[in-house]
Amino acid sequence: MFYIRGPNVYTDSGYALGGTITITNPNDWEDIVVSVTDTLDQGGSCSITESTPYSVPMSGSLVLHYTCTSDGSTTKNTTTVTWD
Repeated sequence: MFYIRGPNVYTDSGYALGGTITITNPNDWEDIVVSVTDTLDQGGSCSITESTPYSVPMSGSLVLHYTCTSDGSTTKNTTTVTWD
């Protein structure tokens, strides 16, 4: 009796994603300082490349860059922006 082995078994790993976050300040009377977090719903973590504080100019916008690592189980990436 002999056995024939099937194809090699592969496991996906090293999932990564990244992109930009654009924050717009529509008011025309003052710059705002914001706090920004970027999170995955499960299985990983994210970081924003630029250092704080994040200042968004009046009538302008700010672009931030983010990177995330994941175990592949995440289905949702959420950015939260808050200010006073």
